[in-house]
Amino acid sequence: MFIFDNQTRLTCVGIDFSPVAKFGVGLLMGLIACSSLYAESRSILLEEVIVTAQKREQNLQDVGISVTAFGSEQIRELGYDEPVDVTLQTPGVTYMTIHQSIATLNVRGISQNDFADHLEPPVALYVDEAYVPHQGAARAQMFDVERVEILRGPQGTLFGRNATGGLMHILSHRPTDEFSGFFETTIGEYALRKFEGAIGGALAEGFRGRLAFVRNISDGWSENRVEKDQMDQDNHAGRLYLEYDATDLTELSFKLHGSRNDHESGQAFNHTPTVPGPDGLGRALGRNETGVWPNLALGGTVEGPCPGCDLDGYREPDNNPHTVSMSHGDFTRDIWGANFKITSSFFDGFNITSITDYLSLSKTLITDPDGSPNPLFAWRTEQDSDDISQELRFSGDTDTMRWQAGVYYLQMDSTYASQVDLDISTYIGAPPGFVIGLTRTEWDLDVKTWAVFGQVEVDIVPELTAILGLRYTEDDKKIEAVFDDSGLGGARTLYNTDIDPKAQQDFKNLSVRAQLDWRPSDDWLFYASYNRSHKGGNWAMPVFGMNPDPDLRLLENYPGLPHDEEILNAYEVGAKGDLWNGKARLNGSIYYYDYKDYQVFSLRNAVQTLSNRDATVSGAEIELTLNPFRGLDIILGGSAMWEKTVEDVPLPAGPANRNMPMSPDYTINALVRYTWNAFSGSLAVQADAMRTDSFYFYAFNEPITFQDSYSLANARVSYTSGNEDWQVAFWVKNLTDEEYDVFKLDVAVVSYCGCQPAPPRWMGGTVSYRW
Repeated sequence: MFIFDNQTRLTCVGIDFSPVAKFGVGLLMGLIACSSLYAESRSILLEEVIVTAQKREQNLQDVGISVTAFGSEQIRELGYDEPVDVTLQTPGVTYMTIHQSIATLNVRGISQNDFADHLEPPVALYVDEAYVPHQGAARAQMFDVERVEILRGPQGTLFGRNATGGLMHILSHRPTDEFSGFFETTIGEYALRKFEGAIGGALAEGFRGRLAFVRNISDGWSENRVEKDQMDQDNHAGRLYLEYDATDLTELSFKLHGSRNDHESGQAFNHTPTVPGPDGLGRALGRNETGVWPNLALGGTVEGPCPGCDLDGYREPDNNPHTVSMSHGDFTRDIWGANFKITSSFFDGFNITSITDYLSLSKTLITDPDGSPNPLFAWRTEQDSDDISQELRFSGDTDTMRWQAGVYYLQMDSTYASQVDLDISTYIGAPPGFVIGLTRTEWDLDVKTWAVFGQVEVDIVPELTAILGLRYTEDDKKIEAVFDDSGLGGARTLYNTDIDPKAQQDFKNLSVRAQLDWRPSDDWLFYASYNRSHKGGNWAMPVFGMNPDPDLRLLENYPGLPHDEEILNAYEVGAKGDLWNGKARLNGSIYYYDYKDYQVFSLRNAVQTLSNRDATVSGAEIELTLNPFRGLDIILGGSAMWEKTVEDVPLPAGPANRNMPMSPDYTINALVRYTWNAFSGSLAVQADAMRTDSFYFYAFNEPITFQDSYSLANARVSYTSGNEDWQVAFWVKNLTDEEYDVFKLDVAVVSYCGCQPAPPRWMGGTVSYRW
């Protein structure tokens, strides 16, 4: 091992590195050369990973589904705080986010692009086996997590609810009989202060519990010339998890959880003056160009007051994406819930599982999406939701067969509001800010759904297994809406089933899974599958309520457009294998998607609409994990999409084929981690990176929503004590200070782009103690 003698000489097994030790690179060379003899033999990446992708515990390599899983140690070493963080090392997965209020996961080109709070995404989120139906909960604080699983491809039979594109499953640390816990504190730039911890163990014979908490505070990283800096954080969350062995064969568990966000700013928006092009699609306005926009108040057009300015005459003074001039913002969110689970085992492996879940979400977001100090456009959203679900599942197995069957019920009662303050002064020739038009839409959405499902796996021969799954679902949705545009003329419209029967929709669906798994050896699995899944229809609730475009309005005073369900037929082949005597793992898949009635989002004349179009998607993914010698871990991953077409997208200039949103031709991810024994413990250096090709944020493929290709890199150095109780780490996120956007929305009709930058380079340190 390393020895510093009384003459400050650095030696390692007789090799003297003192002449170069004073230079950082020489010291690093010495450390690596020496440590290869003493490196930790354990790989944190190639350890056996147990997943519940088929609602039973299995080795990741035995599951014929494209799955990427992260264990608790990987999550900690990678510094993941939110569910969207795991997309950085997951091939074929991207995300789009509007502050912490809404996040949209995209898997193989499939996502929910409408940012309205009431729409359920086709990439489902599950937490401890319970469905989370709201986009507004996808960026909740993640803490004391045992594992995160991302399943690519439809999961319509066992998980069912709106899992057309796939799902993310977050599993919390369960209580153990042993007394254990941890405390971790992080400090960093932008006054970052994060405190996380957990404590648990046996409370009595057969009774155990675990209490976990997190507090995350930071100042805004987006400098605001006008008011408070944007993108601050003040989040805290807690969870109580109890388990009781009622009998030798029956276990009861209860989880109570809650979180609160209280931010003094909204999202940071770059001010980007935007103008409709000849085809009606938004493009950036040139610095020396005077814009011309449609006059929403009087008809005709209105000319901008100066070159490079928006409608209110504001022009951005610089091109720094992390400097803004925004007039206001605020974000609060409360999430709390309870989960009760019963698991009983009976004769011959027959099991019954009951999961009852309650979730409450309340949030308010106030933000300034035009990114200027003038009152051009202000947006406010509100949501109050109460959801309850019940799943009853039966399972059993024999020597050659495994089966599951169950019933599921979900009820969602929610109230929403969307409010816009639009400065219409320029439209009518008044001074900017003289007239503010207020529009507000309020709506109640009630959802009741039930399903019955089953899946059976039969070993035809020891090497060949056939899988068949079915799920029948009935979905009942009802909406009532009130529109108030008192700031633009005083009209008031009520929308419910008394006015239009389209205010209630019922869907009945059958999801199917058919698959063959072939295991020619203990090290390899090959699979071929067909999956049919669906996502129910809903209503688009326009920002302005009444649609100013008569071509898009079905009825006079109709505030929302219903859209039909979407159905996905997916075909996939894949392979999973262990190589090099267990030192390498290779997983890959190729897929083809035939989409019927894909729900296409558009923002036309500042009106949110969803329409149904067919689409075709095909591509592939590959993941390679290596542990070539002791202490060195490597992850390499990539995805490619060679077909991603939405047919006949209803563009302003007429229907045309377009690329699926957030669908780059390729993505690449990599991670290298090296660990060696040093100073009576171990040192580790780690770097991870990803690169994504260019893509459009929306299916209209507007020029202003184009995101150029970019790369992102992070680095981490840590020291862990010999007994692994203590760890000190220093980290850098966005190492190269890459500039890119996490959201772009074409609002050229009112002269701006809702363009939101990603965080800049961020450095900090973490100290943790575990017992």
